[in-house]
Amino acid sequence: MLDTSETLATFMRDGMPDAKLFRTTAVGILDEARRSARSQAKRLTVFGEMVAVLWDQGNHAAALQLEALWNETLNDRVFHLHCAYPRQSVLSDAHMSAICGAHSHLVQ
Repeated sequence: MLDTSETLATFMRDGMPDAKLFRTTAVGILDEARRSARSQAKRLTVFGEMVAVLWDQGNHAAALQLEALWNETLNDRVFHLHCAYPRQSVLSDAHMSAICGAHSHLVQ
């Protein structure tokens, strides 16, 4: 488990995720998790709350950019990604549409 604020600090610059720094951070985290996995299959499931923290801070653009960066990472690495947003922080249909557009599945 990683601290959300500390992890965000490794790749956030001027209020937005820096793509290169994010890739370095994410690949390092994923590779270390896979090496440390006890299962022979070494399958990974990632649960992230960084997007929710950004969203709750009112930084919706950064949250959606981070979603896009995670989705790009899914193209290069095999893992399951689960994101969580507190329901009370998603206030409008437009916000919900933007969040849903970044995901393949939604659980309410």
